[in-house]
Amino acid sequence: MTVDKISEYVGADNSGNLSYVVLDKFAMYLAVQESSWGALLSKNSVASYYGNVKNHLLEAFPGLLAVSARRVQKLGSILDLYCAKRGTEFTHQAPPCTKSNLQVLVTTMYKESTVPDDYKDAGLLALLWYLFGRSSDMMCLLKTQVADYPGCLYIHVKGMKSAACQDASFYHDFERFSSCPVHAVAVVTIMHGASSEFLLDQIPRDSHETHVAPASSTPLLDLLQNPPTALATNTEGQQPNISVSGIQ
Repeated sequence: MTVDKISEYVGADNSGNLSYVVLDKFAMYLAVQESSWGALLSKNSVASYYGNVKNHLLEAFPGLLAVSARRVQKLGSILDLYCAKRGTEFTHQAPPCTKSNLQVLVTTMYKESTVPDDYKDAGLLALLWYLFGRSSDMMCLLKTQVADYPGCLYIHVKGMKSAACQDASFYHDFERFSSCPVHAVAVVTIMHGASSEFLLDQIPRDSHETHVAPASSTPLLDLLQNPPTALATNTEGQQPNISVSGIQ
């Protein structure tokens, strides 16, 4: 996305939310950006870059000054405080993501999704939260169940055999099921761009034999009396098998 396109979107948003999101992303970029010699940008450099972009947006769109000036100023203060404590042991960690926060995140991703990968991100977020988001889950997750490959993270999840006997449930909130990992995986499967049987490994790959369509000159009475399978057996040669999709 170009700078002109971003400016067009920011100018069309009267609420100031889009300008806040743009500055928030830019602040995160500055916080982790390295200089030409491999070190992180200094506190003064980060504050200068952020202030220049903020002032440019507020000058280009004066209508945003009343609705977003306080928020973007607070964002700059947070960025300045983070850079001051960067590299020390006194930085306070962010509060943990609660179950209510997860439901808000997943619901927002569903509402704003435009491509199938957005649903995939929501499903991955729900799975990772239930695997790593709580200390009880961390105790059940073994190091041997996690494998890191180039561009992929494989997590092997084992279900409890005594779950049916002990009346245990993987997800207890039946009224707000948007953050349920099983529901999230089902949404990913349904909203996939091209439905295919290979999304589910347990579905068998059936194959059937193709048949040659009878000639158009065949009388209708002969077609009704002789099914297509019988006509196909009279054709010369054996037709190849083709794989057909089980989910359409």
